[in-house]
Amino acid sequence: MVELDNEFVSVSFVAGTRIVRAVRKGRPFVGADDMHEAWGSVGLALERLNRPDYRLLVDLRAVVGRNDPAYEQAMGAYRRRIVSGFARVAVLVETVTGRLQVERYARADRAHALRVFLSETEALQWLKG
Repeated sequence: MVELDNEFVSVSFVAGTRIVRAVRKGRPFVGADDMHEAWGSVGLALERLNRPDYRLLVDLRAVVGRNDPAYEQAMGAYRRRIVSGFARVAVLVETVTGRLQVERYARADRAHALRVFLSETEALQWLKG
């Protein structure tokens, strides 16, 4: 069973589906160690899955996006590690600006199975489709 719950993130299954939900909680990262703890633990939790059999929902709505170069560089490896290999990946964001930022990351990472949504209902429909 892939489940995780710490002060920064939680990972669980959506009941009755093959969808894994990774939720970034609202607690901000104070430094790089926090980011490594949060996303490193998600990466480890997801390693146990046969990813082509699953779909991933990443919910980022509780946090304010960051685009400073040091953060973006550090997050790049985690982004690719977390989303690669899933049949589909939906990312939930709160704002249109957040959507544009995640779409930019997806293009840079060549994450063709990733879509960004403002609506959880639409994200889940797409993941189930």
